[in-house]
Amino acid sequence: MAFTFDACDPGADLPCEELRHEPLPTMKLACLGFDADVIRLAEAARQAGHAIVAAFDVTSAQASELAAPPAATGDDWESLLHGTFADAVIVSAADYSDRRADQLRKLTQAAVPLLLVHPVCEPILAFELEMIRSDTNCRMVTYFPGVRQAAMARLAEVIGQGEASPIGRAEQVIIERTMPRREREMVMRQLSRDMELVRQLLGSLRNVSAVGPEHDAATYENLVVTAANEQDQLARWSVAPTLDADEAVLTVWGSTGRARLTMSGSPDDWQLTIPGEADSNPASRLASDAQRRDDAAAAID
Repeated sequence: MAFTFDACDPGADLPCEELRHEPLPTMKLACLGFDADVIRLAEAARQAGHAIVAAFDVTSAQASELAAPPAATGDDWESLLHGTFADAVIVSAADYSDRRADQLRKLTQAAVPLLLVHPVCEPILAFELEMIRSDTNCRMVTYFPGVRQAAMARLAEVIGQGEASPIGRAEQVIIERTMPRREREMVMRQLSRDMELVRQLLGSLRNVSAVGPEHDAATYENLVVTAANEQDQLARWSVAPTLDADEAVLTVWGSTGRARLTMSGSPDDWQLTIPGEADSNPASRLASDAQRRDDAAAAID
């Protein structure tokens, strides 16, 4: 049974690279760092019958929340490099530092399978890790809520149909996001996640450009990013203020119509509208929080 996270979100069915070359019935997992996504993944792993054997760079209270053995917590993370202590490592996106960068380099060099909460590092380090990974064949899987949501799979299918799709040939993918807080770190984190969704729809992107005021805080508060793929299909991302929770609208504009995905804070509430489709709300097919955990556990198993 392969360790995958294909269904960490309800209805997820996009392919996900496995963390192991050979499937294991049960796995020993370690956590490096702590955040809400690490909690969710650790819980899914336990429900699938796998074990959290250690947690590093966490407090004792955080280790307890992850259900890690008290004796296997602390700062001695280098024990993970041997590949015998844990079969794979879940890495948090929180508290990025030079220490975390060093950990990522060494784990990738040692080809330790990694489940990375996205974005786990700065772009320049990501390029470096990719170069190392190409040499060591380190298994990596990126994760964030919504990355494999059912609506994204349906949109990718629509775009793949070309002129025969309900909206004709897809020409543009536009994400309009609103955020109550638009500090640089928060905006760039959300941009990384949203552009990963765009890549699911359009493939590799090129000709990336950004527009904003002078290079200061206001640049990120009102950032606009554009890109295109090899087929000259355009992508545009923008951020604007709101007094409410984070939210976004993803619109695929085609030659004869449009499809629209409304993305609330939780993937449970995402709503997809496609011309001519009776069931325009994938949320009606999505699971409750309890079912979502069951789906995640089944995917890991």
